[in-house]
Amino acid sequence: RGHARGPRLRHRPARAAEVCDKAMTLLNAIGKHHIEARGDWSQALTWGNFNRLQQVVVNLLQNAIDVTEAGNKIEVEVRIDADDVVVAVEDSGPGVSVEERARIFEPFYTTKPVGMGTGLGLAISHSIVQEHGGQLHVGDASLGGARFEMRLPRIREGSDGK
Repeated sequence: RGHARGPRLRHRPARAAEVCDKAMTLLNAIGKHHIEARGDWSQALTWGNFNRLQQVVVNLLQNAIDVTEAGNKIEVEVRIDADDVVVAVEDSGPGVSVEERARIFEPFYTTKPVGMGTGLGLAISHSIVQEHGGQLHVGDASLGGARFEMRLPRIREGSDGK
C-alpha cells in the first residue's frame, strides 16, 4: 500500500493565490481560453504540498477547458470563508447533472468521449484534497456550467504558518 502512494510529501504553508496563479499561467499559455481570477487572493493561506495542490487546480482547469467552447470564460475564485480557504473553478460548459455528481469522484468514471479521459483526474484530485484535510464539491456555476469548489483548512499568518 505504501508503495502505490510514493514517499510521504512534506506539507508547508501554501498561498492559494500562488498555487492558482501558476496553474492559470500554465494553462493560459497553451490554450485558447481566457481564465480570469476573482476574489481576495492576498490572505488565503493553507497547509499543504504546493505541487499536489497545484495538480488539483490544473486538473480542475483542464476539465473546465475541455467542456467550454474556445473564447468562453473560465473563472478561478479564491476566498476565505471562516476557517477555510476556498478555491473554486467555474466554467460556462454544460454543467454536471445530479446523476453524474453522485459518481464524478469515483475512479474510472468519466463523462468524456472514449479515448479523451481516463476517469482518474477527479478521483485523484478528490484524494489529494482529502489528504490535505479538505473537501472537493461540484455544483452549479454562476457562468451556467459547473463549479468545482475545493475547501482547505485555513492557517492564519503568525500562527502555524509564520
